[in-house]
Amino acid sequence: MKLSKIIIFITLISALHAQADDQDLLYDAIKSKQSQSAIQLIQSGIDLNFEFQYSPLILAMQTQQVDVFTELLKQGADINTRYSFPVSAIAFSLHQSDDQYLKLILTFSKNADVDQADPNDYGHTLLMKAGLLGDISKFEILLAHGADLSKPDNFKDQVLGVVAYKGQVDMVKHILTKEVDIHHKNRRGNTALNHATSQGHLDIVNLLEAKLAENKQNALSPHNFQDIEHQGTFAPFKPDHIQVDKQGKILASAPSTKGMFLSFWEGDSNEYPIAESVGIVGFEFNSQGDLIMADFVAGSVLKRDSKGNVSVLADQLNRVTGLAINSKDEVFAAMFNGSNNHSIVQIFPDGTIKKVAKKIQVRGVIGLIFDDSDNLYAGSWDSGTIYKITPKGKISVFSKIPNIQGNGINQITYGQGFLYTSAGTPRKLYRIDASTGEVETVTAKLLGLNEDANQDLLTDLSGAITLSNDGKTLYYTNAQQALVKLSVGDKD
Repeated sequence: MKLSKIIIFITLISALHAQADDQDLLYDAIKSKQSQSAIQLIQSGIDLNFEFQYSPLILAMQTQQVDVFTELLKQGADINTRYSFPVSAIAFSLHQSDDQYLKLILTFSKNADVDQADPNDYGHTLLMKAGLLGDISKFEILLAHGADLSKPDNFKDQVLGVVAYKGQVDMVKHILTKEVDIHHKNRRGNTALNHATSQGHLDIVNLLEAKLAENKQNALSPHNFQDIEHQGTFAPFKPDHIQVDKQGKILASAPSTKGMFLSFWEGDSNEYPIAESVGIVGFEFNSQGDLIMADFVAGSVLKRDSKGNVSVLADQLNRVTGLAINSKDEVFAAMFNGSNNHSIVQIFPDGTIKKVAKKIQVRGVIGLIFDDSDNLYAGSWDSGTIYKITPKGKISVFSKIPNIQGNGINQITYGQGFLYTSAGTPRKLYRIDASTGEVETVTAKLLGLNEDANQDLLTDLSGAITLSNDGKTLYYTNAQQALVKLSVGDKD
């Protein structure tokens, strides 16, 4: 019995030595460019996933032996493992002048991870690495195989921000031809434009500013709206505020026989069991998917996490109505003409409250919204005035819906350089340029739509209004409790 175990042990040791010898021979054959010998050893069934100084795949690229490289891939050599050399074969292929190594990997390797990230402090993806190398050809190859333009690195920068920071002008220009979020902020709140500005890359600053201006011109402009639809009715309930969740579904706070609840829109109005409160008015989602709610009746701000747990963030607030959450997940709340002196407050995670604006400074505020730069806009129900509060706390009168006395701004929304709201008697739809404060009334005639068929969907509105997550669709409600969808059509 003991003898048989010894024989098995010796056999295993001999096999391992033979394997190691064959691996030595293969490495030497590749290194000395003996292609035929290398291919024969590859086809002999030895373990190809080893390294001495480099792995066989990386060594084949270094010695420019495409036939050996191809055979290694066919026989299952691992393109993702980094070994002690801190670059995988697929990442190393980006540094080769010949695109065919990357193409071969993506052709023969079923487990090619095109969104692979470096294990260093930056966590750059393959797209980012190609971008930093300024290699548009390999960048396009990766995109064609499903690489994600929006995948962030360890600092939450996307590829546009990474290449803008490093000054890759041509790559920035190329990326801007794609569907990319030019407004994306990293974990410190910096955009691609912030990066280019801080690093003094003026050519990139000009490119990004020009693209921002173009987006603004082509954004959700009334002149480009071509589709308007009646989506159904919330009746008998009258929505107060509406929002779109991450799945694209419509939520609405609306009074009912049991008070105020959140309604869940799926073609019909259905109650959605979010909180027991009877006084929910304004509500917003933070970046974690938590739902933050303003309870007008109880004078509190509630938080419902992704598991459905509801907790109180702050209480003893007076007539709390609108909510807004900035890029840092900081919560701001409006108190509508309450008995205390506060009109807008910031609510901290521990429940403490900081005054942002006094009632005498911004009176009658309900609707709150942040823009891409974390400027806070506050809409007044009393006067139709829109106030602007900068991140540093400077308060100014930014704009005003004309001829408003009461029945002013209830909810206000923002997208791609414009604010949208409804106000007046009868209540109409307005667009406000967030750079100039210029106000424009949205009418069927302005949209180029049939006035007889569509004007009733643009007048006699109620105060609920919001944009879709992609900023391309505007939802609002009218006095008949109908949900109206206004979206951008194809340009001529």
